[in-house]
Amino acid sequence: MNHQDLRAMEELCIQEHAPPCTSHCPVHVDVRGMIRKITENDTPGAFDLFRKAAVFPGIISRLCDRPCESFCNRKNLGGSLAINALERFCAEAVETAYPMKAAPRASKPLRDQRKTIAVIGGGLLGLTAALVLYEKGYQVTVFEAEEIIGGRLNRFPQDRLPPEVLRRDLSVFDTLPISIKTGIRIEPSQAGTKLAEGFEAVILAVPGAFHGNRFFETSEPGVFARDGGENTPWSPILDICRGKGLALSAERYIKRVSLTSSREFEGPYETQLYTNLQGKTSKERKDLFADPAEALAEAQRCFNCSCLECVRHCVYLEQFGSYPKRYVREISNNLAIVFGIKTAKPLVNSCSLCGLCAEVCPNSLDMSTVALHARREMVKKGSMPPAIHDFPVRDMLFSNQENCLLTRRQPGTEANSYVFFPGCRLSGLQKDHVLSSYGYLTSRLEGGVGLMLGCCGAPAKWSGREELFQETLKNFRSRWESLGCGTVITACSTCKAVLTEAFPEMETLPLWEFFLRHDLPPAPEGLPERCSILDPCTARYDETTRKAVRALLQARGIAVAELPHSGVLTQCCGYGGLVLYAKAEIAGKTVQRRLEESDNPYVAYCSMCREAFAGRGKPVWHLLDLVFGSPGEHSPKAKGPGISRQQDTRLLLKKELLETFWEEKMEERQDNETALYMDPAVTEALEKRLILLRDVREVIAAAEKTGQRLKNNKTNHLIAHLKPGIITYWVEYAPEGDGYRVYNAYSHRLEILEDR
Repeated sequence: MNHQDLRAMEELCIQEHAPPCTSHCPVHVDVRGMIRKITENDTPGAFDLFRKAAVFPGIISRLCDRPCESFCNRKNLGGSLAINALERFCAEAVETAYPMKAAPRASKPLRDQRKTIAVIGGGLLGLTAALVLYEKGYQVTVFEAEEIIGGRLNRFPQDRLPPEVLRRDLSVFDTLPISIKTGIRIEPSQAGTKLAEGFEAVILAVPGAFHGNRFFETSEPGVFARDGGENTPWSPILDICRGKGLALSAERYIKRVSLTSSREFEGPYETQLYTNLQGKTSKERKDLFADPAEALAEAQRCFNCSCLECVRHCVYLEQFGSYPKRYVREISNNLAIVFGIKTAKPLVNSCSLCGLCAEVCPNSLDMSTVALHARREMVKKGSMPPAIHDFPVRDMLFSNQENCLLTRRQPGTEANSYVFFPGCRLSGLQKDHVLSSYGYLTSRLEGGVGLMLGCCGAPAKWSGREELFQETLKNFRSRWESLGCGTVITACSTCKAVLTEAFPEMETLPLWEFFLRHDLPPAPEGLPERCSILDPCTARYDETTRKAVRALLQARGIAVAELPHSGVLTQCCGYGGLVLYAKAEIAGKTVQRRLEESDNPYVAYCSMCREAFAGRGKPVWHLLDLVFGSPGEHSPKAKGPGISRQQDTRLLLKKELLETFWEEKMEERQDNETALYMDPAVTEALEKRLILLRDVREVIAAAEKTGQRLKNNKTNHLIAHLKPGIITYWVEYAPEGDGYRVYNAYSHRLEILEDR
């Protein structure tokens, strides 16, 4: 993915596209912004937004033919929003309270172009063109056949266009250096004479002028005509639009640049903005307002049209207060700078890589693709802070070290038709289920079931460490081939997703399929009668797995009440993409949002999902609890073991598997098992700070051996540090009995340089 690819991804986001009322308005009034100002009781601010686009606010607020309202998303839900009535409300409010501020405004030109342009016709069309050209710095002369400017505006009934309103809007020309010459009739065929008189360009803004093309260019160079004749139905708002267009064409002609470039959104057009109307209720429209409260009520009918579908579904996208177009732009800019943008790194690393955004986006924009690409590029450039993903990567490497890794054929077989791969998380959290599952499979499947322990490499992939990920996959494949290339049976949806993507030729099936194909163990006691399923994000497009899970629950007689976010719309538990380590706050909010989706107990078939939701007051079963039963320490409301115990459990699982199925004794490790004593608050702090008991023991052992430690004479506590890798660990401790009392521990990326 290169910079151009990122720009293409950025353009998929339609949030910045105009709502249909604005896109179909010929002058693109910011209706959404105007309505928002009204609801904030800022009528002058709403009027300013209207005037900015409409040019002559008093006139347009009374005469507009309202094309915008035909495309309002409220149209079939109580009637379109009364946009023009609200425009008139704003205009009349300002005319009453601030009459001097109600007239059109013309910005002072930034520079004098020293070019002259003739405008033939002093009606709404010509006056708009003249005003726009003045703001661009041109010397403008308006020729009007009648004795006063305004054209047909002067002939409207007073009840539709009060004379004082017309005078106020046209009074802008009393103070501007625009030459107005009235009583001079110039036929369209005489436009060329004005060129001969020294005008750089001529604008024909009179009824009956010959047609120009879409950009008002005529067959006579330098002459620009309105697009339409006397028989064309008159639209005041379209005249404003055409006046602006004529001015732009004349300016481009004089500057000798393209008349057509970047003008595809000039005038009415179809917007790509998507607004989800599901759940919107009907509310009756009101066109006449007896007081400001009624105008406010009408303004509040506005849907404030926007897309933001991904932001509504994703805590991550919501957290940073913007939307994908801006996110992709910031990430792209971050990658273009050698050391990156500091603010972009949390944005890159806080995505769960789950793909939900692509599922709900009308254009399938996938932020996970962008975030993962950015992580890989930052790792290559050395601009990714390694501490962010240090723990999960080290934990993965621990699972794939010799003391945890296991690759064995089923006892008594030479080659196996199946290979059971439970994954590192289930192995660390609920080893008894791994033992039971392998025993179940070997007793029921013919052709032999091999066993592989270890990690699939997902943490390396998610952290952007592509070389390490590929190395992990290579080792996995080598081990798999040594067992005969059998069908891989997974108990983890993430493992299944990683392996399916990496090895399309490798057949992978979920463990749940095999429970359905064969007789189930006797049902445990205390199963819920009804539950909701926590589909993991890695099973979003794995319909086979999702169906098998639901069928298994049905076989156990458990009714399923689907969550609003399930199946292809499921949300991540906060562990995917290693968000838990980069932005724990986002992971916590994600979990809390999902906990509030239902009062039912939950069933998870991903160990990390079960772990993320467990211990928060709601019963959460792992699917294997419903097959084999829950060990006492893994009750549905209990939180699982901590990070240190998970690693110890993986070691113990290998030992018990070898003893149970292969009748082998595993060589005992000579680990530092020094006794550590600490209060629950300290234990909890270590968990949050991702400090293993193994790390604490190493710090203390090094300090006791070298004597490099500090002593607090007030407390008699010792303080020591050690940097075994990129992280420096600090431990506050004191000897106690046969071990040490730990009072505190923390870590950071800090190198201690000592002056020797």
